[in-house]
Amino acid sequence: MSSAKPRLVHVAPFFFRVGGAQRVIDNWCRENYLRGCPWDTHVIYYQSDHAWTLPGAITHSIHPYQIPALLKDLKPDLAIHHNPLSEDGRLPDLPWVWWLHSSWIQMQPAPDWGLPKAVIRVVAPANQHASWQKFPLVTIPNWVDSAQYTIRHHSQQPVLICGIVGRQHPDKLPFSFLDTLIATDITPWRIWLIGRGMDHPTFQLYVRSAIQHVAWVQDCGEIPPEDMPNIYPLLDAVMIPTAPEVGEGCPMTALEAMASGLPVIGRDCDGIRQTCGEAALYGVTDRELLAQLQPLQSAETRMRLGQLGRQRVEQYFNRLNWDRINQILLGALTKGANEW
Repeated sequence: MSSAKPRLVHVAPFFFRVGGAQRVIDNWCRENYLRGCPWDTHVIYYQSDHAWTLPGAITHSIHPYQIPALLKDLKPDLAIHHNPLSEDGRLPDLPWVWWLHSSWIQMQPAPDWGLPKAVIRVVAPANQHASWQKFPLVTIPNWVDSAQYTIRHHSQQPVLICGIVGRQHPDKLPFSFLDTLIATDITPWRIWLIGRGMDHPTFQLYVRSAIQHVAWVQDCGEIPPEDMPNIYPLLDAVMIPTAPEVGEGCPMTALEAMASGLPVIGRDCDGIRQTCGEAALYGVTDRELLAQLQPLQSAETRMRLGQLGRQRVEQYFNRLNWDRINQILLGALTKGANEW
């Protein structure tokens, strides 16, 4: 071993912002820290103008081309790649675990650059590419600590707020949805766009320009993930209008909203269905998504769905999922190169 504790390196080939994968890594590090740091944890992510602090972890904000050299220097006992389709961080000789955060990754042909000791996925999509079947897939959804989230008590209000949380990207906020939102009177609702990200600045400028004269849409800017438990109590619902061709994994936004007792309106896709079940309302088209705001004008309906969501999180998306992942990681330490 490279230290008294096994060294675990997370390779996150993306910019850190409000995105769900970042919050999953933050949750993992936080749980690791609370349990006495059984791992010597390092997290590598793309260089940005903000240095992120993750509990109990050493972070490395670097350019993508620097990742291979850093991995060689760190000499991990185990490494986790959070998007094995990415070209960045591919060192086949390292002991890898792949962590798949979306349905879209599994809809593509599986990469052939490594032989992972385990493949953790947060959702099992119906349209998974057949090439993934050769890998040791284990489905473990994301989790939240429900105790961090205050349950929203709903009442009749003259103005209602629906949040769309996450990075502003056409995958998450499709052009067609934005156009439909701008053209649709959703009174008494208002939409808050929470979070921006760094991976599509041109689109973000487009969004700000498109909504500048739209009274019912507000751009709230970037919100650090650790502040989100304070934001959800200000909302009455959360909407996830993800592009249907991309789909979702196990969205942290949905888990955090349900933990806060908020109803969810989601695009009808495997990831959101498997996450939210009967605690959400669904729409296939953009108009159907916005139409689901109407039944949520009822405080009783918001309360009922919010209670279902909180119960669902406590039962299926709790901290025991960290234990399951940790057991897989510990087991991967002792597996041989070709032992699944």
